[in-house]
Amino acid sequence: MKHVLSLIVLAGFLSASTASTAYAQFAIGARIGANISDYSLNTTTTNTTASGATGILGGLQVDYWFNSSWAFSGQLLYIQKGSTITSIATDQSKTVTDKISSNYLEIPLTVKLRVGDDVVRGYFFAGPTVGFLLSATANSSLSGGASTSNNVKDQFTSTDFGIIGGAGLDFVLSPSMTIFAEGGYRFGFANIDASSNASDTFNTENTRDIRFSAGIVWAISQ
Repeated sequence: MKHVLSLIVLAGFLSASTASTAYAQFAIGARIGANISDYSLNTTTTNTTASGATGILGGLQVDYWFNSSWAFSGQLLYIQKGSTITSIATDQSKTVTDKISSNYLEIPLTVKLRVGDDVVRGYFFAGPTVGFLLSATANSSLSGGASTSNNVKDQFTSTDFGIIGGAGLDFVLSPSMTIFAEGGYRFGFANIDASSNASDTFNTENTRDIRFSAGIVWAISQ
C-alpha cells in the first residue's frame, strides 16, 4: 500500500515538473466530514484490545493545478481521533475501559490525479500528513461503573506523522465552482505513546483513520 502511494506521489511531481505553466491555476476551498479512527497497538498483554471511534473533521484547502490532470493540494484540518481501549485483569475479575478522544491540527500535503473532463470527474490523491496534538482526554470506567474524565495529553507525543491515499468525485457547477466528495485511508507510522511508565502495557500505538468528507472549491485563474 505504501509503495503504491509513493509511486503516485512520484509520478505527480515528475509530471508537474514538465507541465506547461500556461494552465497553472489556483483553487481555494473548504471541507467538512467524518473520521473513523482507531489505534493499532503493540501490547505486552493479550488482555488489551482497541476498537474504533468516530469524530468530525473540517478545514480549508488550497489546490495548485499544474495542468488539467495534476495538482498539488495542501489542507489545514481540525480532526478528532480516538479509540476505546479495554483491558481485562489477569484474574478476569475486572474490566477497565478507556474511551480516548484526541484533537489534532493536521496538515495533509497530497498530489492529485484527475481523470475525465466531464461535469462529473474522478480523482485520486496521495501524500504525507503531519498532525499536531491539541488535546487528549480519557473517560475511564471500571467494570461498567461510573466513568471519570482525565486529561491525558502528556501521555501522547505532540506530533503524529503518516501517509494518506484515496479517491473522490468532482461535480462541476460552473467554470469557477466545484463541489466534491471523497474518501481516504490514513496510515500513521509514528509511535504516539509518550508514556515513560515501565509498567505501561503498550510498546507502541499508531493511528489508523478512514475518513469521508465533502466540500466546495473556487478556481482562481493565474
